[in-house]
Formats: sequence, C-alpha cells, structure tokens
Amino acid sequence: MKDQTQIMRAGLDAMRAGLEARAKLDKHWKDIAEAQKKQKNEWGARLLKVASSYLHEPDECGISATVEGNHLDNAFGDRGECGEFVVHITKEDVSGSSHPKETVTETFNLANLIEFAWEEARRRNPD
Repeated sequence: MKDQTQIMRAGLDAMRAGLEARAKLDKHWKDIAEAQKKQKNEWGARLLKVASSYLHEPDECGISATVEGNHLDNAFGDRGECGEFVVHITKEDVSGSSHPKETVTETFNLANLIEFAWEEARRRNPD
C-alpha cells in the first residue's frame, strides 16, 4: 500500500511539474506574440511615415527606395547585418512650397516587409 501511495504521489508531482512547465511555455509564446505584434505596429507606423501618400505613382510622390544586401533573410531584423536585403525608403517633400524640404528615410529588412505584406493579404483574404 505504501508503494502505491508513493507511486501516486510521484505521478501527481510529475503531472504538476508538467502543468507548470506548460504554463511557462504558454506564457513564453504569448510574450513572443505580443512582441511580434508590437514590432509589426512599429513597422506599420514607420512605413506610413515614409509612404503616407497614395503609392500608385511613388516616384511622383517623392518616394524612392534603394536595396542593399545579397540574400533574403530576417535573422538580424532591420539592421542589415550579414548581407541581408534591406530596403531604404526615402520620402522627399515635393509640395513645391518655399519651406525647406524635409527628407525622411526608414530602413526595413526586405523579408520583414514581405512578411508584413503576406499577413495583410491573409487578413484580407482568409480563405
């Protein structure tokens, strides 16, 4: 009888440990999802900053882009390290006003921009 009680306690302890580990893992994945959502909101805000006008004819809106790198990856984010493709998007003021021209440039990892566009396309076309 003592052996069965010990086995049951050991089983309960193992279940408890498993549930605690699962709760930690769930929290970890939730934290990652929140960080990714925050990152994507930040990408969106930065993208709108340089592309706030309608992009049918970006060149006529003062928007230009340059790309540098030699492979498509996003391991290092928007820093462009290790030869990952990064896109530098620049918006120049083309309003024709006499005020000094304002130029804004934002840098994005190309793989991240593709992911951002893919998620938006999935949101609009869930099937």
